[in-house]
Order: sequence, then C-alpha cells, then structure tokens
Amino acid sequence: MPGAASTFGQFIALLEEGRLYIDLLSELRSVIVGLRDAAEASNGKVQATLNLKLDFVMESEVFLISAMSTTKFPDSKRARSHARLRARSHAWATDDGRFSPNPPNQGALFGVRDVGARPYRNA
Repeated sequence: MPGAASTFGQFIALLEEGRLYIDLLSELRSVIVGLRDAAEASNGKVQATLNLKLDFVMESEVFLISAMSTTKFPDSKRARSHARLRARSHAWATDDGRFSPNPPNQGALFGVRDVGARPYRNA
C-alpha cells in the first residue's frame, strides 16, 4: 500500500493508480522521437510542447483530482495534438500537507506493517 506522496513524482505516480505516470512517460518518448525526426527532416531547430493540467475539487475531506495532458508537435505536416481522456483520482490530505491515496485517520488494512520484534520460538 503506497504511503503519502513526498515528492511531485510520487504524487503523479499515485494518480489514476499509476496509469497517468505511464501515459506521461509514453508521451515524453513521443516528444523525443518526434523532435528527433523533425530535426533530421528540417536540419534546424524544432520545438514541441507537453502540457499537464491538474484540476482539484475538495468534497468533505476527499480531494478529486482530474488530470489532462496534451502534446503539440512542431511541423505542420506532422502536427498532431493528443488529449488524454479526463480521469479522476481520489486523495486525502495529511496533516503536514501531503497527498495520500488512503484516509490518514484510517489504519493500513493491507501491506507490510511493523509489528515489533518477537523472540524466536521453537515449537
């Protein structure tokens, strides 16, 4: 069970159960390949844009987070724009201002927990 996000990368990785992170990596690879191909074709400077938009709504104690990414490529004959479908992730805020996929006032029901050291018993 993942804990609360301490970095922006961890926050992105918890959205949409990790699918957003994987999709963004795929879009980033498309930007790299698209720019390399466009630069070879034009022998010049090329530019692309990858935008990420996050919308936050708070209902009671739960944050609803919608993410949308768009990619724009430079060459008009290759111009393409890809918009992800809007999907929502749920997150709760910890007292110290981090997002967590779990309610902070609810104990961990699954995953590894430290139960303290116990002496070995020989049955």
